[in-house]
Amino acid sequence: MLEFLIEAKNKKHFSKTELEASKVMVHFTLFDQEVKVETVTKMKEIRYMQNRYLGSFKLPLTTIMTDMKFEGLIKINRPIVLQDYVVV
Repeated sequence: MLEFLIEAKNKKHFSKTELEASKVMVHFTLFDQEVKVETVTKMKEIRYMQNRYLGSFKLPLTTIMTDMKFEGLIKINRPIVLQDYVVV
């Protein structure tokens, strides 16, 4: 569930024209999580979790609020290290 702390000009609800004119962008940051399990004994194991940054993108709030669903291709801003890396 996402919550946005955006206030309408009339302090109650947004008008259609106010939403359409909104310049608010929602930023998404993507991570991949890898979990490695190391067995110490039969009764004990150690878990290592590593979060790896994949990239980010942003969408206008109006896109999300208009249809409540978004399907399509999005250009992801990735670090230079990952530019030529393709996940299969």
